[in-house]
Amino acid sequence: MRSKAAILKMAMVFVFLLSFMLDGSSLAKVHAEEAIYTFDVTQNDDESLSVQGLAPDVIGEQVKIIISTGEFVKEGTGLKYVSTTLSETSALVNKKGYFSLVTPPVDRNKVINKEIGITLMNAHGKESGYTTTFPIPVRDRSDLYDKPDWYELYKDDSDLEKEAPAVPGNSEPLWQQTIKNKNKFAAGDRTSYAVDGKGSLWAWGNVPPELTGEKYTSKATQWRLPKKVESIKNVKQITANGAAAGTLTEQGIVWVWGIYGQSETPIKVTEMKGATQIAVDSDGNGLILNKNGTVYKWEISKTSASTGTGKIVKPSVKLTTVKQLSNIEQIHIGYHSLYGDNYMALDKSGAVWAWGDMSIILSSKQQGNITKKNKDGSESYFHERVDTVTPQKLKDLPAMKEISLLNGRPTFISESFEFWSYIDTDKVFVQIPGKIADGVVGIFKDSPVVLKNNGRFYSWDTGSSSLSSKAYSDLNDMGAITYGNSSTSDSDHYLGIRNDGALMSWGANNSGQLGVSSSMAIPYEPSVIKVPSPVSVAASESHVLALSNNGTVYGWGDNRKNQIKEGSAAEILSPVSLGVFKDVNKLEAGQNFSLLLNKKGELYGWGDLNWLGIKKVTGTPTLIDLMPEPIADIQVYERSVAVLTKNGNVYQLGGVAWNNSGAEQYVHNHYRKIEISDVKAVSMGGFRGYAVKKDGTLWYWKNSIIRGKTQAKVMPGFKNIVDVASAQANGDYLVARDRQDDLWAWGDNTARQLDDRVPSRMSKPVKISDKPIRITERELTSVGKNLNVKSMSLSSDGGLLITKNNEMLFFGYTAVVTKSEKLYQNVSFVETANRNMYWIRGGKLWVYGYNNKFGQLGIGVKEFYESPQRVLTPAGFTVK
Repeated sequence: MRSKAAILKMAMVFVFLLSFMLDGSSLAKVHAEEAIYTFDVTQNDDESLSVQGLAPDVIGEQVKIIISTGEFVKEGTGLKYVSTTLSETSALVNKKGYFSLVTPPVDRNKVINKEIGITLMNAHGKESGYTTTFPIPVRDRSDLYDKPDWYELYKDDSDLEKEAPAVPGNSEPLWQQTIKNKNKFAAGDRTSYAVDGKGSLWAWGNVPPELTGEKYTSKATQWRLPKKVESIKNVKQITANGAAAGTLTEQGIVWVWGIYGQSETPIKVTEMKGATQIAVDSDGNGLILNKNGTVYKWEISKTSASTGTGKIVKPSVKLTTVKQLSNIEQIHIGYHSLYGDNYMALDKSGAVWAWGDMSIILSSKQQGNITKKNKDGSESYFHERVDTVTPQKLKDLPAMKEISLLNGRPTFISESFEFWSYIDTDKVFVQIPGKIADGVVGIFKDSPVVLKNNGRFYSWDTGSSSLSSKAYSDLNDMGAITYGNSSTSDSDHYLGIRNDGALMSWGANNSGQLGVSSSMAIPYEPSVIKVPSPVSVAASESHVLALSNNGTVYGWGDNRKNQIKEGSAAEILSPVSLGVFKDVNKLEAGQNFSLLLNKKGELYGWGDLNWLGIKKVTGTPTLIDLMPEPIADIQVYERSVAVLTKNGNVYQLGGVAWNNSGAEQYVHNHYRKIEISDVKAVSMGGFRGYAVKKDGTLWYWKNSIIRGKTQAKVMPGFKNIVDVASAQANGDYLVARDRQDDLWAWGDNTARQLDDRVPSRMSKPVKISDKPIRITERELTSVGKNLNVKSMSLSSDGGLLITKNNEMLFFGYTAVVTKSEKLYQNVSFVETANRNMYWIRGGKLWVYGYNNKFGQLGIGVKEFYESPQRVLTPAGFTVK
């Protein structure tokens, strides 16, 4: 089918909507909307087109490829583009955003001017497209993207299963069980809660000090595994919203906590006989539902006052009835909708009442949303804000039996088990009530995932009019889920209860909120990585390599491209041996690849080597023999490798590919010689490579993948340079060391990775020998003088330096954590990778940092899990 190998690569950074104007002076107007679509088109022997690509914003939905042709025709005094559709072919987007299809053969006789348009359109009418000649021209067979595994990571459909049939008879019992399950657990801001079969409350993650029984502080205590909360007994319901949470006991006592600085112990709101449900907002205020259908509202008086003894003064609680509500069966509070919390209640007739932030619910009533203009006539980029104090009965809805909220957008299950919400319209800021799906028996707090009566979970693209067409197999056998919103980015998590009663968790684990390990995913103090007798370490953003003194290489972190070892793509959370290698000179870790340079000057690589000019993905070290001479040193930054030969020549592998340059399509452009000689040191930045010549001058070359020669140019102002280190933080920056061991900085310091005392932008060398931070017995201070630095490692977050006395100095990174055990002394090697720093001291490899998504800290646990994990509850633990 593909013997002609006609490939068209389309990496669309924007969705293009082309509207052709009648005015001949302006033939086309391009409107760009933020979305990312990437797709490949292959012309087959029968002139059909095979298309595969990524559409990550419409997971679980249909997309279609439209093949068209057309031409400009005169209309009046201008031109009009007339298009003819040749074919339309649809495909389903899987959970990972991948789709593939084959179009009908293109009829050459119908193609106008030998050009066709290829348009990708999603179910909501958004388009991405391109025009090419037809037949599609054959490209260089060394095309990097003509490799079978380009989309391999996304093709696996195991996470999406075939549609299970609806089971209408299951609806009522499944719904009842789901409602019951929801009271058993709750997820808050980096905190998790569960109620066991004896009515005891368990908590883990960032547990507020009111629950820990420890001396009061303003900070939460991290419990990495579930612990029993001894101060609250006989729990009937647990609920959480952000940092605030509360319980309702069997005796009708309502407790609330998580209002930092307000109380040393949980606050007793009230004791109410007949209380059946509570809901808490993010400020610790809330609602109580009584079995007689009355709704009560409580408000906590905020105070930071304390007595002369320094103890916290307990706040007062005001309890009032919500007079507008009666015969209520359910209550719900959503976490920070658009501008604040949203409150809802469901009465016995199935009517829904709402108040608080009504910006989405009442969006169709706001003229500014319709005209997309603010009242002053300026363009609007947000919904008009609407707040109400009095509950309002929602219109245009059928009778409902369950209510919830997702980002300020109400979600409902009707009495006939239809899933409803406020769906998007062609007006960006206008949403209206609409039915989305049948047979839904479970909706969950702040979650875009729903449960259907076939026992499967489906995702909802918020605002769309349909669910994903395939279920998440990861959630099979789950009875209910809940979502923990966090005030900290990348800290949200999920909890779930399986049908067998097991607690599951997934998502962020940076505060131990998943309860899957006794180890901290992000330790407060430096940790030792278990590598015996380490002598060097190399780190990328996602994986790490280390070398022992006997030649054993270890690796851990991301292994999706076998950049650590052959086998499973799962992350490796602790160091594993990759084997013993003779005469290792240096290790380097790049974006999805690893490199080993031996003392003979031979370079070996493994992982995804395609970007380096080797058409291969392998977990076995492979000789890279592109350079015709022995290699002295290598320096890596992301997908770029600077290679210094023993003869003083410089080569580069990989680099940066700019949009529409075309150069990245050809493998030979990914390996090139830099036009410079007599070099003794190199470094690799984000936008440039750098070289120190033997005469002490500093040179640079552009990191772009281009056709032809790459010329190096001298950097004015640098003299007597012996070494250089570089990285990218907003823009490139570097630190060069001269023969007197003075340090000179150049480039972009707008991220302040080199400290506030260094200029934010440096177009010429700036002396910074006195600027690194050092640790003394009493304080952290700038060195104030030249301390004779002998080696450096820089990253986007700063740098580590080693003096000739083996003292570690700091730019940007947290130095104080190394003070107590004097971990900054007797340091033999340093390495930095964004938010993480690694150093070798006393025969041990130390690490400290905040990036552990793939297990880069090497401590046996990571900060994020994509699939459900079993919560490590104590033996005999069962949910109520």
